[in-house]
Amino acid sequence: MLPDREGQRFAPRLQIGLDVSSMRRLRIPIAQIESHIKTDVSLFQQDELLFLEPFLSRRIFESSEQALFIAFRKSGKCIALLLELDGEAEDNFPVLEAFPQPLLIETTDFLMRSRKKLSGSVQNTCSEASQLMQRTERTINQAKNEGKHLLFLILDLSPLLDALTEISPSLDRFTLAEDLRGGLSLLTTDQGFCAEGKDDYTIMALISKKAHSRSVLVHQINNLLKREWFGGREIPPLKIFSRTWPEDGKQAEELLADFILKRK
Repeated sequence: MLPDREGQRFAPRLQIGLDVSSMRRLRIPIAQIESHIKTDVSLFQQDELLFLEPFLSRRIFESSEQALFIAFRKSGKCIALLLELDGEAEDNFPVLEAFPQPLLIETTDFLMRSRKKLSGSVQNTCSEASQLMQRTERTINQAKNEGKHLLFLILDLSPLLDALTEISPSLDRFTLAEDLRGGLSLLTTDQGFCAEGKDDYTIMALISKKAHSRSVLVHQINNLLKREWFGGREIPPLKIFSRTWPEDGKQAEELLADFILKRK
């Protein structure tokens, strides 16, 4: 687990054996970690695990008899966590000896490279559907009021996520998608944004004084992904859709209806 992009919570970067609900919920505030994890190695018995209940599915929480935290510190500050949940106390954490070193060797370079590149992009991302629609309407109004051009690029991240998780199967797909969006948001400038759509779609909004060159932007996207996530290797072919305001629609839902979660 590493700090999230906002630096507020520890979130899973790699996982083995968690269910989908736990992967989504496991976002522990750093302040809460600091209040519970006082030493580099902390072992909690079942009656001490109540603080983890909000962050795990009912099945995982109720089947966990122990929890082991290993804190990785730099200058006295916890910068990474290894969490292992054990359903059988007598197992005595059988993977404790083998798990940390291979995990760190496999992923440290990838994680540190991707996290470093995302530090400036937090303000340009949004994930909730309602937040996306509001942000899109504000961006449309800005383009209208300032006489600027507005282009939406919609990327299907499935091939990238499949390729990266094939290389490192324990990477958390959900958090990896968040990281990819954070990196892509570097291309949107301060006036644009990068947002989560339905399924594995990511929506980029780009606003500028001059009309955008779709081919140039696609080239920049491919170069960024190739350099920062694939170590210079060729990336899988990307499916990229585009919508131009106002030619393809004047309202947010009209422009992005095919790529957002439907409101219930």
